Amino acid sequence: MGETAENPWLLPEGRGRQVPETLFRRARSSNRRGRAAEIGILLACLALAGCAQAVKPPPQPSGPIPWTAAIGRLDARAESASCTATLVAPDVIVTAAHCLFPRGKQLPANAMQFTPNVGAQRLPSVRVAEIVGLGANKMDPEKPEETPTEVDWAVLRLEAPVAGVEPIPVEAITIAEIARRIQAGQTLSNFGYGSYGVTIAQRLHRTEECTLIREWQELVKDSGDRLVITTCPVIKGDSGGPILINDPAKGRRLIAVVSGYWRRPDGAVSLAVGAKAFADQLQLATSARP
Repeated sequence: MGETAENPWLLPEGRGRQVPETLFRRARSSNRRGRAAEIGILLACLALAGCAQAVKPPPQPSGPIPWTAAIGRLDARAESASCTATLVAPDVIVTAAHCLFPRGKQLPANAMQFTPNVGAQRLPSVRVAEIVGLGANKMDPEKPEETPTEVDWAVLRLEAPVAGVEPIPVEAITIAEIARRIQAGQTLSNFGYGSYGVTIAQRLHRTEECTLIREWQELVKDSGDRLVITTCPVIKGDSGGPILINDPAKGRRLIAVVSGYWRRPDGAVSLAVGAKAFADQLQLATSARP
């Protein structure tokens, strides 16, 4: 599923969750190499007469918009950085906090824009208007181990509602409840705009039928239901993407936001911050308007 981190957490047998002794990788994508390749292709194209065309605005959707359109890309173009984000209310998105610190300094709200449905019917981008809530007010991208996954969340308000796209509901539930539902037949999935070489995260990819890792109880017991560790594989660019639970009666619900990933002997797993960590800020964002 892409590149994974080099053994980021040491978990000696018989011990609980440990502070990382080596860096685990956040799943944010700086895309700097990919951007450079993209610019090179563009310049080569512009040298040809057939490529010299005026830039056109995105066309209006010509057919039904899928529910996955709510999972979009969050770009900070000046920093050549991108993450994944999810529309959870008509003008509110959630993502990972470290996406706002691509070089260690917090981005202003208006430096970011959200584009829904990337890779399918192109929809207009919407600029971020306000940072409603942030789990951490500083982050060092070179030292991710200094910022716990449990605070790696951000709630952002957009300048305008995203028309025609149905938000994905958020459900703040305990890890034990997630495990109970999985036992009852519900499944987990994750979605993201991971970066594959020069593709610059142009298409949404998905993984279905994920589950909690076997030893979840031991690893998350001190997290207050704010840390969710699943078998969903993620790569750079997936940060901020949703972990969804599929309830046959209620449909899909966002229960966590991807923060990073970790390679274990039995395979790569995802580290995500549970929705209980940001439920209060989300309630504030959806109940109050500027």
